[in-house]
Amino acid sequence: MKYYIIAGETSGDLYGGQLITALRASDINAQFRFWGGDQMQAADPNIAKHIRETSFMGFVEVLMNYGKIRELFSFCKQDILSFNPDVIIYIDYPGFNLRIAKWAKERNFKNFYFIPPKVWAWKESRVEKLRAYIDKIFVIFPFEKNYYQTKNIEVEYLGNPLTESIENQVKNSKQSRELIALLPGSRKQEIQRHLSLMLSLADQFPDEQFAILQAPGFSNADYALTQNCKHHNISLHHEGSTTLFNRAKAAIVCSGTATLECAAYGVPQVVIYKAHPISYAIAISFVKVPYISLVNLIMEREVVKELIQADANIEHIKTALHRLLDDPAQMLKDYQMLMKKLDSKGAMMKIASRMHQLLS
Repeated sequence: MKYYIIAGETSGDLYGGQLITALRASDINAQFRFWGGDQMQAADPNIAKHIRETSFMGFVEVLMNYGKIRELFSFCKQDILSFNPDVIIYIDYPGFNLRIAKWAKERNFKNFYFIPPKVWAWKESRVEKLRAYIDKIFVIFPFEKNYYQTKNIEVEYLGNPLTESIENQVKNSKQSRELIALLPGSRKQEIQRHLSLMLSLADQFPDEQFAILQAPGFSNADYALTQNCKHHNISLHHEGSTTLFNRAKAAIVCSGTATLECAAYGVPQVVIYKAHPISYAIAISFVKVPYISLVNLIMEREVVKELIQADANIEHIKTALHRLLDDPAQMLKDYQMLMKKLDSKGAMMKIASRMHQLLS
């Protein structure tokens, strides 16, 4: 089978790399063409676009890059026609993927959505688009299956593959935990808004060692603030999240998939997020959920502290980090409950096998 996969952001790249590997194990004749990042490229070389060219988030940011996004749509359509896949698999990235899915459906391509838009949080109108354009939906959180059932849409939940792979890595790790991990985000705008705030923690905790995770597809120049940083206790980490999380005793995390990674690695965390003021004002009028972190959403209560917009300031972060370092026990206990709730053994192979079965 020929698989065309579109993941436009770092979180999708994490799942996409695993999916390619699992699909190849399930389908010995598998051929791939994809939009993704370093994880997917490590699994297969046939990349069409790298996420460093495709990661835009926020109303203002999308408007500022409108011309570039139009070019990406045009390229994607031509690239799909040239590759002529048996199926197009969409991973999150809904603003782009749903438009491509509509175009593809009109041309009789089969569409699978792996990790659909978070319609339970906002933009519920996308439910009808999923119903119209997508042949099969695969979700990775148990509460999503219940949500879609209320909308009379059958979806498949076969576990969360990210947490399964992380649990195996944690079991095999023998590293000591002595760092505080700083994750400013995987998009340029996120790094610009969060990095200076995170760097200022060095003054507040002079006896701690901090490590900033360098996101895939970014260079040292994108973290220029660290090069000018006079603090001896901050470094830039180039080796990926696995090594860093296995050495981290706490983390300050930009909201996203990384919050779930932290939980799976057993790293106590504080979640922060700052958006463009206009983007935030528009988004807050649509959002229907009480939390922004996946940990809290899945557990349906506050497990990790969330500091958003004006609340994401140095004093609040300092206080929350002190509490984590002094007493992480309850959060770690909650993480164990979270992992049990996700029930993830063999998840990605189950997903890949089911996709191949539906195409055979």
